[in-house]
Order: sequence, then C-alpha cells, then structure tokens
Amino acid sequence: MDDAMRIRELEQENLSLRQKLEQWEKTRSQLESLVIQRTADLNQVVSQLQQEVCDRKQSEEKLRRSQQKLSLLFQQTPLAIIEWNADQEVQEWNPAAERIFGYQRQEAIGRPFGFLVPKPIRQEVSQILDEISQQQPSHHLINENLTKDGKTITCEWYNVPLIASDGQIVGSASLALDISERKQAEAKLQEREEFLRSIFDGVQQEIFVLNVTEAGDLQFGGWNWYSDQMIGMKSADAVGKTPEDVFGIELGNQVRQQFSQCLKLRSKVTYEEHLTLENQSVWLLTTLNPQFDESGKLYRIVGTALDISDRKRAEALLHEKNSDLEQTLAELQHTQTQLIQSEKMSSLGQLVAGVAHEINNPVNFIHGNLSYAHDYTQDLIGLVELYQTHVPNPPQIIQAATHTIDLDFLKGDLPKVLSSMKVGSERIREIVRSLRTFSRLDEAEFKAADIHEGIDSTLMILQSRLKAKPDSPSIQIVKEYGKLPLVDCYPGQLNQVFMNILSNAIDALEESSQLPILSSELKDSDLNIETQNISHGDAVRGQSQSEGLTKFRTQSFTSPLITIRTHVLTPNRIAIHITDNGSGMDEAVRSRLFDPFFTTKTVGKGTGLGLSISYQIVTEKHKGWLSCHSAPRQGAKFIIEIPIHQSSVKG
Repeated sequence: MDDAMRIRELEQENLSLRQKLEQWEKTRSQLESLVIQRTADLNQVVSQLQQEVCDRKQSEEKLRRSQQKLSLLFQQTPLAIIEWNADQEVQEWNPAAERIFGYQRQEAIGRPFGFLVPKPIRQEVSQILDEISQQQPSHHLINENLTKDGKTITCEWYNVPLIASDGQIVGSASLALDISERKQAEAKLQEREEFLRSIFDGVQQEIFVLNVTEAGDLQFGGWNWYSDQMIGMKSADAVGKTPEDVFGIELGNQVRQQFSQCLKLRSKVTYEEHLTLENQSVWLLTTLNPQFDESGKLYRIVGTALDISDRKRAEALLHEKNSDLEQTLAELQHTQTQLIQSEKMSSLGQLVAGVAHEINNPVNFIHGNLSYAHDYTQDLIGLVELYQTHVPNPPQIIQAATHTIDLDFLKGDLPKVLSSMKVGSERIREIVRSLRTFSRLDEAEFKAADIHEGIDSTLMILQSRLKAKPDSPSIQIVKEYGKLPLVDCYPGQLNQVFMNILSNAIDALEESSQLPILSSELKDSDLNIETQNISHGDAVRGQSQSEGLTKFRTQSFTSPLITIRTHVLTPNRIAIHITDNGSGMDEAVRSRLFDPFFTTKTVGKGTGLGLSISYQIVTEKHKGWLSCHSAPRQGAKFIIEIPIHQSSVKG
C-alpha cells in the first residue's frame, strides 16, 4: 500500500517533473526566441549607433570644413564683417574691416558702433540696430562712415540679427563694402547723363535711337523733343516701331535703306537726304553711329539729323549766282575775244588793204607795159637782124660791142626775160587779189560767196609755210572739192576760220616731222583722210581729181599731208573737212580745244584764241557746227558744217 502510494507519488512526481520539464523546455524555447529577437534588435541598435556615429563624424567633418570655409571667408573676404553684441559693441572684426576702416582688431573689439558713424546719423543707425535686436528682418542701407585717419567714406551695409538656440537675439552681424569709388563714378556718370540729357533735350537737331532686334529688324528706341516736332510723333509713341510704321511704306523704305547701309558697313555713315516731314520739304544731314556689345554684336544705332534746309537754299541761291557769274564771265570773254578779233581783223584788213593797194598800182603799171616792152623788143631785135643782114661787115667798133654784149645771146634771152617778168607780175597780181579776197574789206556784209575761192586765197597766203624747210619737208595739199553752190555767209570771217584751222594743221605737221614717228605704220583709217571720188564735177582747183588722188595714194606717209574736202550734206547744208596726218591729240586736249585762251603751243607762238574765235564764227555767226576728231598718232580732222541759205544771221 505504501509502495503503491509511493509509486503513485513517484508517478505524480514524475508527471510533475515531466510537466516542469516541458514547461522549462517551453520557457527555454521562448527565452531562446527572445534572446534571438533581442540579439537582432541589439544588432540593429548597434548598427544604428554605428551609422549615427559615422553620420556624426561626417557632420562634424562637414561642420569643421564649413567652419574652416567660414573662417577663410571671414579672413579673406573683401567685405568687412563685424559682429555686435546686444549692447551694440564690437565682438568680432575681420581683416577687411581693418583695411576699410583702419582699426586693428584689438583696437575695435569692445567699442560701440559710434566710432564708425558720423554724429549726424548716429541716432538713425542706432535705431536700425535696435530694430534688428527686436527680431526685425535683415536691413540694407548706404551711409557715410568714418575711418581711423579721419576720412569720410561711403559704405554699403547688410545687417542681420544673431539668434541663439533658445530663440533669443544675442546680437547682430554686419557686412560692409566700401563703395566710395563707385559712388564717385556714379556721381560722375549721373553728371554726364545730366549733361547728355541737357544736350539731348536742348539741341536743335534730331537725335534718335534704333534698336536691332534678334531677327535683324530695326525698331525705334526713342528720340528727343526736337524730333517730336520734326516728325510729328511723340518719342513714347515711336518706341518699338519700325521706320515703315513711323514714316509710311514709301518714305520708310527710303529711310531704311540708309539704316541698312550702316548695318552692312558696321561703321559710321554720314549722308544728306531730302524728306517730306509734316508736309514740309526738308534737307537733313544725317549721321548714323553703330553701337556694339562686348561680343562685337551690333545692337543699336544712334543717329543725329541736322536740318540743313537753309544751307541748301543758300547753296541753290549761290549756285544760281555762280551760274549768272559764269554766264557773265562767258559773255565777257566772248566780248573780249570779239574785241580782239575785231581789232586784229581791222588791223590786218587795213594792213592788207594798204599793202595790196600800194603793190597793186605799180604791178598793174608794170604788167600793163610789159606787153609794149615785148613788142618794142621784138621790133628792136628785128631791126638788129636787118642791120646784120644788109650790113654784114659793120665797123670794127660795132663788131667789138656786139661781141662784148653777146648780141646773139641777148636776142634769144631778152624775150625770155620779158616773159618771166610777165609771169612774175601775174603772180604778184594773183597774190594781191588773194590778199584782197582774204581780207574782204569790201565784203564785210552778209552775202552769197564762193567757199572754194576763200579756201584758195587762204592757201595762197600760207604758200610760204607749205614749202620745204631745213628741218621739215614740204607739206602736200590735196583738194577734194565738191560742186558747191554759193553760200550765204560772212566771207571774211570764214576765211579767218580757214586760216586758223590750216595754220594749226601746218604747226602740227611741222612738229610731227621733228618727232621719231614711223609714219609707215599708219593706215588710211588711222589718218582719217577721205579719198573717195567726188561725183560733183570739175570743182577741184589746182589739180585734177585723178591726179590729186593718185598722188595721195602713192604718197609716202612720211610726207606731211593736208586734205581739204567739201561736199553738200543736205539740200541746205554743206560740209568742209580739213584733215592732217600729224601727231594728233589725246582726249584731254581735244575736249578743251575750243576753250578761250587754251593753247598747247610755247609762249609767244599762240594766244589760244584762234579756234575759240573760229568756233564762235561758225556756231554763232553762221548757225553751223565745228567739231574735231583726233587721237594720238592718228592726225586730226576738223569738220565745218554751215547752212547754204539762212533767213537771218545776227552779226
């Protein structure tokens, strides 16, 4: 019983132990799980602590670097950095503050703000610092400050409050920049701007600004008050408008062309322009100045336009007066040349008339008696021959005299002498007649005349100049006369024209003969000599057409040659061509050939009036035309064209 009890007790005890064991196992398992969980949590906490330590170290490094940067900034910044305590005393003072204000750090620490501020504004600055100490936002101001050496400078201040971790304001910090030089520059700039503004608003000429858009278009940026009046539009209304918007399409395009030229050239442009503004015609002297930015881009054009209408009107009036003066001078020169011509022709005519008259009388006497002398001579010779026939043996004294005078020679030579005397007297009479024809003193009125007769008389007078000389060969004359009717003219004046042109041709040929020119290189076309047959009959004087043309064609071009050709141009107009194969002339000389007093001859050889007078005689007196065609080394051709009949010609 006891054993059973004991067994039951043991069984119960065993069961209890078993239950405890299970409970312990369960508890152990729970503890293991808890340990694992706590270990994991602990590892996580350790990891977090490690990360926090790492982050803190990084933050401390960043803070250190930041403090280092702030320290460098504090030490090296050009801005003065000043820290103030709540009592507005200096707590910190950087090197820039030392440089700007002149006080060393140890001199500034602990000093109230007043040592930097002039007395008149200390109260204002103190009030600003008080506002900052009352948690007001940062404050910016510009005021005058004092330096250690007593100078007054201008500083720009930035002031902020310093707030502790508990939110209390413990002071303030200030950044200060010395802007004295900038303020001086701004003052000068403002003064200059005011000066330019006074010019811009006060000058009485247009000043305008054109902006160049990104697309390259032009838009007005404004103009001055004077432009308001000239254009009739306020500056504010023109801003942003194109030239076409302001002036209209037509005038705007005209104005834009000049603006575009400035854009193209990228340089200053000055020009005169004639515009109609506010229904008024104005002349403007406009100057455009391009403006460039730092990259070299043309971004603006500044222009000025000066009203020069009064000057233009004065210039027009002056031009008109100059024209009047030039006309008066031309008339004066014309009158002068006419007076010279009249005086020369009068003197020449009187001289020629006197000489012709004095020569003509004895020549007529000689010529008239030569026929009698010839008859008397024949009678005497016949008588001598009768004596010789009927008295073959005359006395010795007569034979001696016959031998001495060579009677046989005299009988044969005396008629020849008389014949040559007759030829000479006829030659003298012809010369006298040519002189009278040339001078035409008895034919000064307007009348119908033979042009060929005038040319021939002129050639007769110039005959001596056509002959060969030691330094130049003879000058050949080729006449190609057409069948001309009598021409209404002043014969004496036309003879003067022929004389001037032929004399110049002879001068040119004499000069050419002394130049080393290979004339054989020239062609007919080079000489401009007309050689075609004339179909007007037998009007060529001095030699036949065929003889003259043959001589011309076979003549060596080394020989000086003058060709005179006449023909009828129209039923009421004739032409006279006088051509030489001289050295010719260039365009500069040819263009001035008929100017008064123009000459290429040496001093003493020409007055420069011959061709000028000739031009007036042909064009004014005879309503004709005188021209010259020439080129270097190609000779010269003068063409005279005059009417055959004229209703009236004023002298």
